[in-house]
Amino acid sequence: MEPRTVSDAAVLADALAEKVRREGEEPAFATLESALHAFDAQGYSIESLLPSGADARLGAALAVVKSGKSFWSAYSEVIRETLCKKDSELQKLSKAGLSGSAGALVPILLTGLGLPVAAISVVVPIAAIIAALGVDAFCRWSTQGET
Repeated sequence: MEPRTVSDAAVLADALAEKVRREGEEPAFATLESALHAFDAQGYSIESLLPSGADARLGAALAVVKSGKSFWSAYSEVIRETLCKKDSELQKLSKAGLSGSAGALVPILLTGLGLPVAAISVVVPIAAIIAALGVDAFCRWSTQGET
């Protein structure tokens, strides 16, 4: 189901977060892949999902993304740079939103990352993964393997 409103997206994000908690990230990656194909089919470029000021190399990496998992690998870096900065506004809002649900993260991520409303279906699995992990755990998880 393609969300038409933030409320629809919130319901989908909550359900997907529960599934991620039970089964791991794969259901979110599959949902993300479908959302990316739909976003592309609507005539939007994947690069438009990058916040202004993001590394140009990341834009090039996103241009060749073929799966939800590979998109997540590249895009989680963008999210980490914005979400995991100590005391950032997005971090504060996300932690407050998580006390409610994954659905509460959808509008926070849309506005905090400066994404177009057309990207709402892409944000659903992102919110679900972050909600399932928690903000602090996401920040630790997304930096694994770095020196």
